[in-house]
Amino acid sequence: MTAVLVVVERVVGMEDRPRVVLHVRVLGGPHDGAAITQGVDADKPVWRYLFLSAGLAPAPHGSVAAAGQLRGLRLRVQLGENGEDLQVRRWLPVDGG
Repeated sequence: MTAVLVVVERVVGMEDRPRVVLHVRVLGGPHDGAAITQGVDADKPVWRYLFLSAGLAPAPHGSVAAAGQLRGLRLRVQLGENGEDLQVRRWLPVDGG
């Protein structure tokens, strides 16, 4: 699947565990304009790729507060469908690695 950009419109930290919920909008491609709500666990390996997909250095493992810096940024992702729902399958580093 092809890489696309999404813009982070809102970031919500979970109070009871190290997790954030991102509200993003797809920029371009066949899903242009689609809104996606995507959860990301801050204590999992995927956490570093969330920041790399925005061209940022990885935030400390488990640092939910660091996700606030993603608001308004464009992230490089791979999208997929889960039934009828669109979701982020992969957070792709900006450098393509």
